Amino acid sequence: MARCRVGQEVNDMVRNSSFVWLAVAAIACAGCGRQAVGMALTVDGAKVDELRATTGSKGEEPGEAEATAPAVEPTEWCDLSGQFVYEGAAPEARPISVTKDEQVCGKHNLVDESILVDPQNGLKNVVVFIATNKKQKLFVHPDYEATAKDVVRCDNKNCRFEPHILPVRISQTLELHNSDAVSHNSSIEQANPLLSKDATFDYHFDKSKNEPVPVTCSIHAWMKGYVVARDNPYVAVSDEEGRFKIEKLPPGTHEFVVWHEASKGKLSAKAGSFELKRGKFKITIKPGENELGAIALGAGSFQAK
Repeated sequence: MARCRVGQEVNDMVRNSSFVWLAVAAIACAGCGRQAVGMALTVDGAKVDELRATTGSKGEEPGEAEATAPAVEPTEWCDLSGQFVYEGAAPEARPISVTKDEQVCGKHNLVDESILVDPQNGLKNVVVFIATNKKQKLFVHPDYEATAKDVVRCDNKNCRFEPHILPVRISQTLELHNSDAVSHNSSIEQANPLLSKDATFDYHFDKSKNEPVPVTCSIHAWMKGYVVARDNPYVAVSDEEGRFKIEKLPPGTHEFVVWHEASKGKLSAKAGSFELKRGKFKITIKPGENELGAIALGAGSFQAK
């Protein structure tokens, strides 16, 4: 008889879908070590609108992350800035040995751009971009809509790629251009156009990339640059002083990827409450200015190409 009563109670609980979904959520959180990100229940109607559980960032691709951001479009926005500093004796930029078209390329005093450090140890060409969360909408400031379909140029100029690192949204057109008197080819992914002087080639990325994509010239072997192809505008590249700024971000907790072409592995650094670990850091940003200050990256983290 006791067994019958227990069976009846279980059946009653199964009929109550609110109980079942709450039990599943509890098991997911407690039993599997997961954290419930979002849940909406109508208890009287036993309807579960949404339940999501996440396992954290372990095993994610570099450009993917879990983040906590507004569920509705914000009315206030955020800026995130900082400075990357090379910790150690600043290396001098190594001159390039020009072995092709010396009469044109040899007059530009070309240097290896894989590690560029200014006299105050500011580190140039560090890429920072927001790691997107497939389960949560990333709101983009309306001002960025005006440039969403722009043509963005990567130029073969003075026998190097200008700029060395170029952010591009996948909604934009990447224009490969040659300003030099000698021909270049601009090899990127499956494309490899041969460009004579003033020639152009349009390229479109089919999806967001989790790491910068190299662009090279096989005619001039020293030529190498990178394109950061993302599905949103929240990308920055540090300048000559190592400074970067990403403007008009939505408030909330976000994860960011930090990348440098000469790093031996995924970069790490720690300063106070800030921690860059395996090429990522997580931060809660608030409306207005959010300044990270100086982020020191040890010389042992880098190796010139």
